[in-house]
Amino acid sequence: MAPQIDLFSESPIINLFVHKMAMPLMGNRGRIQMKSHYKSGIMRAVLVITGVVAASAGIFLAVSELRNSEKISSEIPVADYRSEMNISYNVIPKSNMLYSEEALEEGLTYITEFVNAVDSNFEYFVSGDSNMSVSGYYAVNVIFAGYVESDGNGVNVWSKQKEIVPKTEFKLNAEGDVLAQRVRMNIDDYNSFARTVIEASNIKVPVNATVTMSGEAVIKNSKGETREPIAASLVIPLDKSYFNIEKKGAEAREGSIFITEEVDAPLNMIKTAISAVLILAGIMITAWAIMSKPPCAEEMKCRDVKKMLSSYGSRAAGVSRISIEKMDSIYDIKEMEDIVKVADELGKPILYEYREDVKEIEYFCVIDGSTMYRYNIDLRESDSKNANVRYARVEI
Repeated sequence: MAPQIDLFSESPIINLFVHKMAMPLMGNRGRIQMKSHYKSGIMRAVLVITGVVAASAGIFLAVSELRNSEKISSEIPVADYRSEMNISYNVIPKSNMLYSEEALEEGLTYITEFVNAVDSNFEYFVSGDSNMSVSGYYAVNVIFAGYVESDGNGVNVWSKQKEIVPKTEFKLNAEGDVLAQRVRMNIDDYNSFARTVIEASNIKVPVNATVTMSGEAVIKNSKGETREPIAASLVIPLDKSYFNIEKKGAEAREGSIFITEEVDAPLNMIKTAISAVLILAGIMITAWAIMSKPPCAEEMKCRDVKKMLSSYGSRAAGVSRISIEKMDSIYDIKEMEDIVKVADELGKPILYEYREDVKEIEYFCVIDGSTMYRYNIDLRESDSKNANVRYARVEI
């Protein structure tokens, strides 16, 4: 029988403090596994609480966003229409040796001395459904303006507005009614006014006469109404020997009648995204915590072996067989780090029985003569059959 060892004696190399409890009903691995299960249970509980809190925060944020959404005014189209502004004109010549026609057509170049007047016709109409009516007002004015060119734009030096047709109200329907206003412009009178201003001011600049029909139309049906401006012009150069007439604002437009309704404001996309992330993260964390299982003994053993080999592999040596039966004394070390301390203090290598499958490695040890210091990967009571085994906590 192996000699007894005084556990309270001091070794010149290491101090061994006897574990106060002899190996009870379970081995080292059992205690480690129970401790691991305990820690795993705490971690899972923390994760479940975290997941529930995250999901609850996401739900609260989403509900508060939905409940506190503001109302905004939104314009909704209920009817479409098309409006059109047209201008046509004829140039009325004086008796002369060139023009035999009673009226000259649009788009020509006209000799000022041979022109008597310009007859123009402004037309405005709206087409839409039978329930649509049009009302509003308009006026026709002529603006005389002396201007200079600046950066490609005309800048007025002087201007004078005269009324041709005063403010006039009108009513139409959208099934063919047309607002038409004829205007005659006497070219001699216009040129005479322009020359008078030039002579009086002693400012020789180009002069235009702009005849404009302007106003506003209200287009409505039984559901609502809309407003749009009326504006179109003829521009006639003055104080020139010849001129061309320019049209402005003669165009067609598409429009709609809108009604205003109170609708929910769009959701805050940032808050919505944050709430969705919190809910999804909370569900995933909670599900993972509930479904995950603590590592089994086999997994823990494999993990410990791999940790030992990866962390201290350069100091460990695999041998084909270790003769435990030749050992007089065996000290089972409780912690992986302690077997490394023993190897450092004794200046000995860490040994283990080499196996192709790391799961089959049972322990790591340091041998000093006939004494073995052993860290069991899976310690059981039956492991010490041929040796006097002591369980100790190592302090370096």
